[in-house]
Parts: sequence; structure tokens; C-alpha cells
Amino acid sequence: MRTRHARSWILTRPVERRGHLVAAASAAVLIFASSCSSAADEDQGAENQPQPPGAQQVRDDDRPPAFPRRTGERVLVETGGEGADAWEVHAQPSELGMCLQILVPERGRELSCDFEVPRLRQIGQMVFTDDRGGSSFQVVAGPVVDYAVTVRLQFARGEAVDVAPVEPMPRSEQDFYAVEVSGRGPVTAVVALDRAGRTIQRLTPATP
Repeated sequence: MRTRHARSWILTRPVERRGHLVAAASAAVLIFASSCSSAADEDQGAENQPQPPGAQQVRDDDRPPAFPRRTGERVLVETGGEGADAWEVHAQPSELGMCLQILVPERGRELSCDFEVPRLRQIGQMVFTDDRGGSSFQVVAGPVVDYAVTVRLQFARGEAVDVAPVEPMPRSEQDFYAVEVSGRGPVTAVVALDRAGRTIQRLTPATP
């Protein structure tokens, strides 16, 4: 909650005796505390006012961090899950390159920027993991060049999951992929494949 701190300036003549000085200081503290309390009550009352029809409350957790400065519109890449496992992925250009955010309202979020796709590489990867409650929840997402038709995720147990990229930014040279892969363990490789199934680039991310 935003709290305004109203300032009360009190001008008094110097008081030589200690008792008077304490009394003057006490009065100043009481007046300042009263003004802060009134400002807080005003804000509380404003927040409790009924919202107009169609108004939407925006939670602080849903707002992306202010840094880096965004240079374009935020777009929805993909959604999935239900309840506490509901998740969504957003992409947004910034002064540090393309930013990608994995948001899981009941668990947290992960933000990463400057994937250097397609400038220096053809695919990027980021992971959101949450092991609370004894479950291994994991969402993997990233950008990929727009001529890739499949992204293959490989795992330490030998499993593989194929994901079809989506195109939320038609005028961009990047497409994106996002998928929940809970319970499969660490990702050992992310592979971008072309229409013929040939490898465009294989990324081996660092795993804990």
C-alpha cells in the first residue's frame, strides 16, 4: 500500500530549560504522527472505494520489473496448467534485447533478457523450477529463430519432448517456445530443428 508522509514543520524559539525542550519535542512528534496517520487513512479509504464496472485490479506480482527499460509491447507467448500450477510466458523487447518472463502467480516468476537470438545464436533457453511441497514443478521457455519448426528438449533420463514454436510477434525474426515439463529432471540439451528434421543448433545449458 502506498503511504504518503505529510511533513509538518514546527518553528519554535529556543527553550533553555530541559523540561520545556522535552515538552516541545514531544508535541512535534505527536503532530507529525497524527499527520502521517491521516495520510495513511486517506490512502486506505481510496483503496477501499468500489471499482468502476470493468476495472481490473493489477497485482504487483504481475508487473514486470522496471529494469531494463522496455522498448516495445509485452505479448503473451503461451499459457498452461491449472490452479496453483497455472503459468504464463510473456515476451517484450527492451534496451537489453528481448526479455522473456515465466510467471507462475502461485509460485513466483523468472525473468531473463538478451538471448542474442538470432544475432549470435539460433535458440535460447530459460527455466522456472519450484520444488516446494515435494513436487518438482518446471517450465522451460525461450526464443528460437523463425525458420525452426520444432524445439526438442532432452533430459538426463534419456527422455525427449518436442515443442512447436509459436509466433506472437509476426514482424520479429524470433519465434518462441514454452512448455511445462514437471517431474522430468534437468534439461541437458535444447535443439532447434528445421522442416527436414535437421539440427539448426544444439544448446547444452548448464545444469545444477
